[in-house]
Amino acid sequence: MNPLEDKTYQLTEKDSLSIYAKMMHTLDSSEFESFLSEDFSYSSQKVLTDMNSKDEFIEYIRPKLETIKKLTVLFMPN
Repeated sequence: MNPLEDKTYQLTEKDSLSIYAKMMHTLDSSEFESFLSEDFSYSSQKVLTDMNSKDEFIEYIRPKLETIKKLTVLFMPN
């Protein structure tokens, strides 16, 4: 059984970091989003105000990942 497929499973820090790392590696937030609670909060030195909901974070991260994808394609050697 994969613990990440069990909705009653309590995520460990390692699980959470693995899911986050996969998002950053694939530049796809869909799996990461599925683990966020509705009252998820996010803060960063690079973001002016804290985000206090899942939806607010998703609105932030999707365009950010799309920008990284575009820049990666632009600067990747042939």
